Formats: sequence, structure tokens, C-alpha cells
Amino acid sequence: MPRPLGQYTTHLQQLWRLPNRVDEAAAKAGETIAGQLDAAAVEQQRILADMVRQLDGLINDQGIAGRTTQQAVAQSLEDLFQSRQDLVQSLRELPHSLREQLQSLRGDVDRLAASQAQTDHAALGLQRMRLRDRHGALDIETDHPVAHDSPDHLTPWGTARDNSRSQAFNARLINLIPSSRLSLLDLGCSGGGAVRSLIEQGFLAAGVEGSDYSQRRVRAEWANIPDFLFTADITKPFRILSDTEPSGVRFGVVTMWEVIEHIAEADLLPLFRNIDAHLAPNGVLILSVSPNSDVIDGQELHQTVEGRPWWTEKFHALGWTDHPAILAWFGNDLVRWEANAPNSFHFVLSRSSEVPHLTARARHMLTGVGAAITGSAGGTP
Repeated sequence: MPRPLGQYTTHLQQLWRLPNRVDEAAAKAGETIAGQLDAAAVEQQRILADMVRQLDGLINDQGIAGRTTQQAVAQSLEDLFQSRQDLVQSLRELPHSLREQLQSLRGDVDRLAASQAQTDHAALGLQRMRLRDRHGALDIETDHPVAHDSPDHLTPWGTARDNSRSQAFNARLINLIPSSRLSLLDLGCSGGGAVRSLIEQGFLAAGVEGSDYSQRRVRAEWANIPDFLFTADITKPFRILSDTEPSGVRFGVVTMWEVIEHIAEADLLPLFRNIDAHLAPNGVLILSVSPNSDVIDGQELHQTVEGRPWWTEKFHALGWTDHPAILAWFGNDLVRWEANAPNSFHFVLSRSSEVPHLTARARHMLTGVGAAITGSAGGTP
């Protein structure tokens, strides 16, 4: 199976930037050398003038012999200057020649990127067909297709820009959740990058975004996987359906990356009702929380700004248990982390009445880390 974009795209971007850096360095080096040679030429001319004056004195003293000596020295210096001019010209032509070679290399990289994009697009199409054959075509049922009153829809910011994904997170998730149970619903999916990255690896994934900004503009992955991305107000009742699950699809994992702080406290209960309706038994909810205020064009986008203790108590009151040991398993390999979400903190939650269903491999690696994983709620799943 063709590998996903992920690190490959990063390498292509690095290759794209490399010629520019080399080009600039070569041009600066050529200018520096030429400047040094120009300074040397001025010094040589000064020395020549001194020598001519000295030779004039010799001519007065020695007549024809002195004149011959002067001519020989002058010819030698002229040859030296001509060699210097040839060298300077060669050095000045070097950056141009190097630029031509680098432009050719850049063209090769462009063609390689275009070819890879076509291959990845075809592979993505095949995965979409395979998932539709296995799970049926997905659809959404809601009376609130857009969160019209949401500040994020009224003042589009993250919904207009973000498209986060992490192949490292996917790798951790694949090792954590049995493949037969691994499917993902990303709430507040923005550009849909996290959804696409898991589809590329053959797993069912869907995203729901409160604003239709990206959908209307066919932005980011809305141009590539529109059949797996939907819009709805996630604080109002909605249901993801499929041909094979007309009563509703349930996912092994639900994620929310920098989303929950955008929800008013009064809307947290209906939000968690939707999460509960879509999360499979013994599934996990993984989310990041920003404790920062976020004011854009005078509009506060974060409607519930609180610290970790407040959120821990809130989740417990809503009937959910935090699993720090599972969170430790992910380390920094999360979709939103310090690089793109400063000061954020994370939770891995399950229903308080359940124990998350993990792979035997993950249970073995996490043995002894904490009772939150294997036994505190009725034994190993």
C-alpha cells in the first residue's frame, strides 16, 4: 500500500527549501569572493603605480636597459591582471550556473511531488471505496447542520486554518486499540487532516465540524474526503449513520483537539450525550484542552477557560474517568501539543462504568503503571 503523505510530504518540503538555501549561499559566496578580488585589484594597481614610478627613476639612471626592464615587468603585471579578470568572471558566472542546476533539481522535485500526489490520491480513492464496501456510505442526521451562534462560525479562525494530523499519534493508537475495534470520530475536525490520515491507513474515520466554512470553500481535506466529513452543531443532537448501521455508527475512539474550551459550560452535558451515543462500549475519548483565552477581532473564542483540576471534576461529574497511564503511553505523540497548542493539557477518558479495551500488547507494556488501566473497574477486558 502506498505510504501516507505524513513524513514524505515533510521531506519534500525540506527538499524544496534546500535549493533556495544553497542558491542563496552560493550567490553570497560569489559576491564575497568577487568583492575580495576587487579589493585585491585596487591594491595591485597601487603597487603597480609605485613600481612604475620606481622604474621611471631607473630609466633615468640606466637608459635603454631600464626601459626594457620596465616593459617586461609591466607585461607581467598585465598578464596577472588579465588572469585575475578571468577568475573574477568565472566566479561571477558560478552562481548563475549553480542556479541553473538547482532549478533543474527543483523541477525534478516538482515532478516527483506531482507524481506522488497522484499516487496518494489514487490510493486514497481505493481506501474510500474499501471502507464504503465494508461499512456502507456514511451520512449525518441533524436538525442543526451549522452552529450558527458559535463564535467560531461567526469569527472563523481555527476552522479556517487548522488541518492538524500526526502519524506518530496514529502509530500509538494502532498499538493501543485492537484493529477490529479501531475507528475514529473527530469532533471539531476543522480541515479534516486527522481523519484523512487514519483513512489512508485503512481505518474507518469521520469528522464533524461546527462551522461550514471549510465545506463551502472545499478547503483542505474537504476536497479529498467529503464523504467522511460532516457539519453539525455538536452541542445539539446529531447521529452518524451508514448503510450498514442505520440506527447509528459507534466508534472505538472519539477525539477532540482544542475543541472543548470552545463549548460553553451549559452545553457540556448535551455534548457528552452526543459523545456517549457515538462511542463504542469500552471505547476511549482523547482530547486536548487549552487553558488560554483566545480573542480574535474582539471575539472570545474560548467560552470555558479553566485549569486541569476543574476539568477533571467536571468529567467525573459527567460520568467519565480519566486514565493518566494511557495518556502517558502517548507521551508527546498527540495531534495537538505544545508546538501547535501552547500550554494545553490532555485527557484520555472512558465511561466510569467501563474499562478501556486495549490490545494485549498495550496492556503488557503498561502493566504496573496504574490501576486505571487494567483492573480498577472489574478486571481486565
